[in-house]
Amino acid sequence: MGEAGLFNTGRYPMSAQTIKESRLVVIPATAMLACLDGHAGWRRHMLAFLSSRVHVLVRQIAHLKLLSASQRLGDFLLGLTERRSGPQVVRLTCEHKVIAGMLGMTPESLSRSLRQLRTFGVVSHSKHEILVEDVNQLRAFTAGEEL
Repeated sequence: MGEAGLFNTGRYPMSAQTIKESRLVVIPATAMLACLDGHAGWRRHMLAFLSSRVHVLVRQIAHLKLLSASQRLGDFLLGLTERRSGPQVVRLTCEHKVIAGMLGMTPESLSRSLRQLRTFGVVSHSKHEILVEDVNQLRAFTAGEEL
């Protein structure tokens, strides 16, 4: 996650938090830059990764600016579905407060949004399972289409 700091001449403050047990690997910038200097394939891979990361961040900003909290939650749930249509049980792998933070809302707003999504066939089964009764209906709502 600190790849951009490799190319910055000053300090690059970075922090992170994990939601499950993790292992941290620290690679000194000088060692990483030496590897990149010697391997064109690694440079291309690094550029591709940074490009895709920027794309994801731009999409997140667009969602925060253009979508309502309920639409952001619906879009998040759609990202966890495996089916293109019909019913789907979605399993949440992290706490509601973590999901709320990822979506730019408070846990209370997330709960309100989940209640609002009932209109579109989204039913909370338990703390970690949500039933999406009709994936297409939820997709239409998140896209702002008239139902």
